[in-house]
Amino acid sequence: MDSVSFRATPRSLIQNVITKAKVPYDGARLFQNFCFLTPLLWALGILTISTVLMVMKMVAERWPRGLAINLIVASWLGIAIVQIGTSLLHGVAVGNFFGELRNLTSFAIVGWVFGALIIAMGSAHCLANERTIRAITWLGLYMLVLSTIALPFRFLGFSSLTFPTPLGMILPPSPAIRFYTSASFFWSEDTFGEKTARFILFFPWFTALGLGALSVVFISTLDKNWKWRLTGIIGGSIATVLSWSRMAIFCLVIFGALQFCLRLPRLVQIVCISAAILALYVALLNGFDPVADYDYFQSSLTATRPGSNLARDLIYEKSWEGFLQSPYFGNGLNFPPAHKTEPIAIGSHSTIYGLLYTAGAPGLAAFVFTMLVTFACLIQRYLTETSGEERQRIVIGISLALSLVLYCKFEALYSLTIPCFVLFAWIGACFPSQFQSSAAGMSRVFVSFTPQRPPNGVQSLASVAMVSPESNRALQTTSKNPAFERALRATATRKGGCHLPCDEHRTE
Repeated sequence: MDSVSFRATPRSLIQNVITKAKVPYDGARLFQNFCFLTPLLWALGILTISTVLMVMKMVAERWPRGLAINLIVASWLGIAIVQIGTSLLHGVAVGNFFGELRNLTSFAIVGWVFGALIIAMGSAHCLANERTIRAITWLGLYMLVLSTIALPFRFLGFSSLTFPTPLGMILPPSPAIRFYTSASFFWSEDTFGEKTARFILFFPWFTALGLGALSVVFISTLDKNWKWRLTGIIGGSIATVLSWSRMAIFCLVIFGALQFCLRLPRLVQIVCISAAILALYVALLNGFDPVADYDYFQSSLTATRPGSNLARDLIYEKSWEGFLQSPYFGNGLNFPPAHKTEPIAIGSHSTIYGLLYTAGAPGLAAFVFTMLVTFACLIQRYLTETSGEERQRIVIGISLALSLVLYCKFEALYSLTIPCFVLFAWIGACFPSQFQSSAAGMSRVFVSFTPQRPPNGVQSLASVAMVSPESNRALQTTSKNPAFERALRATATRKGGCHLPCDEHRTE
């Protein structure tokens, strides 16, 4: 019996340790638990800090592999690099180098960096799986419950519903502390005398809730359980509307209809497109004027919140003037006030005007390049993907990226990357990649210097050969079979390989 027993070799011990340490979807599990615990983290005032720590941990564990995803990540990081370079050059030009050096820790830099890291996180940990989708539908459930709780207070005339958090009470009071550490259901925005009660929930401000809730709606449509799917859609839609973000509501209607049409059979799509073209032709014959109607639509949106539009127009005008004064290096990461009494800053509330003001033409060029690369890679993935389920996920990624394009005119995207981490993680998840764990990579070097144990099937044949000479001759004959050699190499690669594919059906 001793002749057929096998002792564990150093290789087997190392592989056992690695197998136990490499739990499939460990990062995805952390992401899911984070979504489940969002209300608790929000109530404690540590939601933003926890998001940053989660992203840093998951990125440190795994980095995506693949040309497309790394090109996207590099382009988003490139915006931050351009911002840093133009800011330092502006500091040298005006004699305030050290002042600009201190500004490199501002959100105008950190936000772009985390946008890139969150996209990389979504790809490396393959977050477009069923369990992640279910966790995001939980966010829709939380939005539905909290909105239901807060709506009666809104109807009773409350101007705000905000609760202090433990972290918020410890830190000194400031606008930033109020944004990132308070548990706010809603509060009234006051701009040029116009007051509007807008919901916030888990986000630092209203437009972030609109974009985040929009992501919850779109991703929830992929849940295979119709009850959870309906819950996520309803909760996210209510939060989108209550945020009173006009762009978020517009994206919800337009891109929601786009996704619905793309999921129809090809023949039905052709019929719908033909009917739409025919209807447009008939409308034009009956005096329909697209330009005039668009102007009317724009004026109607402006009339809903005139104070907000007045503030944005003032910011854009001042930002454009600053760009004309310094078109090549911008004005650095300084955001002076645009009005004497209103708390609005030049370069804010717009990605386009903000980059022109702070980083000049190079900053805007870097952003345009980033969006082109992101869209090109998403479209290429959609055209080359054969799985219908995967194509639906990519369609949602394209819809979310289009939402960012529409948002960039009216909001600074760098301020939305961390609060709306679900959106950026999903864009990265549209590029599921293989990853190489650091433990497996180190083990390959060590194992190469240790005795190699043959696969289990070969060991069993060898053990029989020790007992029976006939079995030994049979083993020699079998080992010369090309099919057996290919199977042996495949087994060795499967057992000793360091690369794990992203497979949502993998058991834990």
